Amino acid sequence: MKTLKIGDLTFEPFISSETIHSINVRLASDISNYYTSKEIIAVIVLKGGYIFGGDLLKLVEKDIPVYFIQLSSYADTRSTGHVSMNLTSLPDLTNKHVLIIEDIVESGLSMATLLKQPQLATAGSIEICSLLFKPTELKTELFLKFVGKEIPPAFVVGYGLDYNEMGRHLPDIYQLKTDN
Repeated sequence: MKTLKIGDLTFEPFISSETIHSINVRLASDISNYYTSKEIIAVIVLKGGYIFGGDLLKLVEKDIPVYFIQLSSYADTRSTGHVSMNLTSLPDLTNKHVLIIEDIVESGLSMATLLKQPQLATAGSIEICSLLFKPTELKTELFLKFVGKEIPPAFVVGYGLDYNEMGRHLPDIYQLKTDN
């Protein structure tokens, strides 16, 4: 892994693809054990969660129906404070066990907004799995059942995470290089 440029910004190596795979193996084991006797539905949050969700679910020892929703709250490297969402693909979740798969939880505002949606109100249970979590950035009460890795408040790209729609394809995760 080496430093790279995306648009006008420089990013440095942060989490290798090997480490990401190890995290996914651990999370898949935890999810398999937690839902041993329960049928679950996975809801992958787009756009960033598509690579993580796909890789993770290949490792879970259950056949799981998968649905996709889209949440967005970023412009450039900052949260806009406004969450836009598209939940049209969700089935009836009444009494279902729902696992929401997200690439990163920072402020928690997107997840908190999602959890308040009527489509989720009748679910039997809802748990959140996030590859990355920035606990120092959390601005709302939110419980994450499955966390891959806690990270500091750096802006990151790769493995589904983007900077202005670029960098998602990278197998590793990079953080914004600071002048320090």
